[in-house]
Amino acid sequence: MPVRFASPNTERPNLSMPNAYTHASSVPSSILNALVQPTGGSEQATFPRNFIPDAPDRVYSVHGGYGDVYKGTYNGTAVAVKVMRGHGTPHDTEKQKQHFRHEIPAWRQLSHPNVLPIFDLGDTFDVAITPAIISPWMKNGNVQDYLRCNPNTDRLKLILGIALGLEYLHSKNVVHGDLHTRNILVNDHGMAVVADFGHSLMRIETYGELDFATDGLCHIRHMAPELVAGETQHPSDKSDVYSFASVSFEILSGLHPFSNFGSSVDIILALYEGILPFDRPKEPLFSHSGLDQAIWELMTLCWNGVPDDRPSMTHSHNVLVKLQAGNSPSGILARL
Repeated sequence: MPVRFASPNTERPNLSMPNAYTHASSVPSSILNALVQPTGGSEQATFPRNFIPDAPDRVYSVHGGYGDVYKGTYNGTAVAVKVMRGHGTPHDTEKQKQHFRHEIPAWRQLSHPNVLPIFDLGDTFDVAITPAIISPWMKNGNVQDYLRCNPNTDRLKLILGIALGLEYLHSKNVVHGDLHTRNILVNDHGMAVVADFGHSLMRIETYGELDFATDGLCHIRHMAPELVAGETQHPSDKSDVYSFASVSFEILSGLHPFSNFGSSVDIILALYEGILPFDRPKEPLFSHSGLDQAIWELMTLCWNGVPDDRPSMTHSHNVLVKLQAGNSPSGILARL
């Protein structure tokens, strides 16, 4: 029977809001049962015993390119359990699991207000063993959902939070690799929190290449051109900078990158031709006209077709801090 991960003492999701974490759907009970008990096989689930799925009648799940998210409780705290999707052979799934087990200890050491913490790693059992990651539940969902319900929020503040999170990850030699607005969450304080870092690199290590068919249109819209063109299979801090600019301008404008292009093929061709993800808006985004100019100039620097010519996240963040403080845009970008 489908299961609801919801503690009686935690707030129920508001299903009237199209929240990234509150899409109700059915999942195989074999996966959910394995979260807290052995399946009778040669291995057993490794989720901590204090992970509690309650009221087994529904599950709240989001279906992304890399996994499905379920809600539960862990040490009395509402958590999200992301079950990674297995593709390919059982050998591929085992490789994916080993890659995650290798990286999770380092990821658990990451600590920053704008980076989603990771509590633990477990295995779930269905057709094959697949990794699952336990992290805090973000009831505000992703940044798209948050802006839909809070259209007057300070969008520049959200962008600064994303920049801080990415700057921190890069300082720890962690590349996100797949930044888009669906994996930017918003915490209870209205701060942007970067999630899903490193997942795309795990898939590349497992399967040997980026999978456009699985990753979907959302991912390609935010992807750096060198990845789409096949110049490299490995995302870098510079490809993160490109994606950051696309995410930032999507937050500011309310439009998707390449919003005039309806298919993956069209977007890929546009990237080959050096077309930017956005046209410069005809209407100002800010009351200060100079701020519009400075933001657009920063974004175009981040969208540079030559990865090494893009600014670092540290430089990009410093520019945004100065602009938010009301410093004159003139000269700031020239010093990048």
